[in-house]
Amino acid sequence: MDVVAAVRRSVLALVAALAVVAVVLLVVPFFASTGLSSAGGIEPLARGPFMTGPWAPPSGGWQSYDASASARLPPQYTATTAPPQATTTTAPQGAAGSRVVVKEGFVRLIVSDVEVAASRVLGEVERLGGYLVKDEGGIGQRTLTVRVPSDKLDEFVAFLGGVGMLESFSVSATDVTETYVDLGARLNSTRALEKRLLELLSRAGSVDEVLKVEGELSRVRAEIERLEAELRSLSTRVAYSTVVVTLVGGAASRDVVVTVEVDDVAKSARGLVEALGRVGRVVRGEFSDARGVVSVEIPTGRLDEVERLIPGRVVERRESVSPSSTGVSTVTINLVGRSVAYAVEIRLEVPDVEEAFRALLGLGVGRVEQAAVWGDGGVVVISLPPGNSTRLEELLPGRVVSKRTDLVNARESRYTIRLQKRVDPVAQALQNGVEALKFVALALLALAIVLVPLGLAAYGGYAAYMRVKKRKAAPGPTPPGGAQEGGGS
Repeated sequence: MDVVAAVRRSVLALVAALAVVAVVLLVVPFFASTGLSSAGGIEPLARGPFMTGPWAPPSGGWQSYDASASARLPPQYTATTAPPQATTTTAPQGAAGSRVVVKEGFVRLIVSDVEVAASRVLGEVERLGGYLVKDEGGIGQRTLTVRVPSDKLDEFVAFLGGVGMLESFSVSATDVTETYVDLGARLNSTRALEKRLLELLSRAGSVDEVLKVEGELSRVRAEIERLEAELRSLSTRVAYSTVVVTLVGGAASRDVVVTVEVDDVAKSARGLVEALGRVGRVVRGEFSDARGVVSVEIPTGRLDEVERLIPGRVVERRESVSPSSTGVSTVTINLVGRSVAYAVEIRLEVPDVEEAFRALLGLGVGRVEQAAVWGDGGVVVISLPPGNSTRLEELLPGRVVSKRTDLVNARESRYTIRLQKRVDPVAQALQNGVEALKFVALALLALAIVLVPLGLAAYGGYAAYMRVKKRKAAPGPTPPGGAQEGGGS
């Protein structure tokens, strides 16, 4: 019975410990989320006009390249196609005490003459000490894959900016320090194994032993050659950055749409038509007292001149880029009076939704028509005179994630501001970990609740069985005179 009581006490202690763990894991998430969410303040919104239109991606999209495919090179470039020969497998420059990084770049240029531009690019590659890897061409397009010394990559990219009009640009850096160190360690250990095999070969006493050692030695030497080749290739990739330069014939055409607020639409439209007529060809000019539109066609290289002539406050700007054989861009300027109303929808990212919600209600700019807040979001709708739009946008508490503006035929502008909580990646990861631990603890507790009674019942039955067995095995009382039974004659 003492054993049964001890077991029961142990099981109850285990259940109590599991319950404490479950309670702790239920309480910790509350304090963790509270502590992390309260850190940091509200970022002030940068003032100035908003650029709501997304920049259009390159019309051709990103190109895919096959570095293993053979390229048919023009004869004039064959002298620069061979990479410098690496004679050693020493660490690349900067490997000792620093990170080993492989850099790659993708540049897409719009040029007037593809062949001339390609000659300039290859000439600069040769001057910098680089070499050509692959040259692919098509109708009005050519793709050069080159390698230049990594310490001269910035100089090469800056040079490309003067070859043509930059349509897209991307540079990535990959840390390969661990790979480089691992290859070096494996190479050293394999060389040490080769040395031991040579020693065994010198002490081999039979032909069979010699053949076995030579077979293993051949395998080890093949592994050494493979590791040395990988190390040389990685060293070359570190020392020389790979850049894929795509040259597209023609010139870039941009389609720009700008909406601006002005005090006097008619006066601004007349002045704009006259000014733009001196730098390009005006293809449209319409205006009334409240609205107007002016469109001009102009060489892409002179877009900056048009930008400087645009009057008023920029409300919205959209732009798309596409290759063109003409190199002519179109700029459309929508003129609206300052009394024109807007329907604006803004998505605002804030660290604390309730605090931002209260701040919007207390701005004192306009009239709050609708307001609602929930756990991690909220919405506030504000109506105000068109002249107060700038002030409202300057006072927004948080970071504007997106903004959409539409002209409306109304007396007041209407702002719909949607609030969303800023996601802290550290807090989110911690919260996910705590939730996982909580689930495991609850599963263990449920398992204990199910198994403990079964264990107690099984042990109780076993203990009862053992007691009955002991009673049966115990000798009974000796009857009187039992010692003389069968002894007399």
